[in-house]
Amino acid sequence: CPALTPFPASCQAVDPGDFSEARLIEKTNNELIGNFGNFVFRVLSFLKANFNSVVPEPGKLDAKDRAILERISKTKEAVKGDMGKLNMTEALYKALELSKEGNRYFQEKKPWESVKRDHDDAANTLYVSANVVRSLAVVFWPFVPSACESLWEQLRMEGKVSAQLFDDADKLLLKPGHRIGDIRPLFKKIED
Repeated sequence: CPALTPFPASCQAVDPGDFSEARLIEKTNNELIGNFGNFVFRVLSFLKANFNSVVPEPGKLDAKDRAILERISKTKEAVKGDMGKLNMTEALYKALELSKEGNRYFQEKKPWESVKRDHDDAANTLYVSANVVRSLAVVFWPFVPSACESLWEQLRMEGKVSAQLFDDADKLLLKPGHRIGDIRPLFKKIED
């Protein structure tokens, strides 16, 4: 499998001795769609529905907000280290863990509830989540470049994600007031 195309990344996430088409489909549907794609779609849809597609101004970030932002930095360094050693499978697993953490953070913060009772907390959650999404575009680009370029366009970020510095993956570059673009799913479920 070539190392930098969308399906081979899933292919590499499978133990070479345990490769099958069914396992490839399972990994793609569960990991890329179920974690990465789901998190991105939830965040961008919520931004569109509740913040008019605009990244909100955050207030004082709480411990959960700060923890996920710290996780981005740790993931960036871990993925960078594994890629430097050409250990792409481990790098991919670490990137997938960040998308899982993003989903967990979003679920625990429950912005669909806080937007009704504590708009500032919902704004913090969406500001942080939108920046996690941006970070995921950079971190996942070596594995699923076309999906990440699509995500970059949806975020309406300048240039191409491929031109971004990997070391900037943990910077909060989706600023308050930034308007995201049209939303579309990053991946299509593979049917048996």
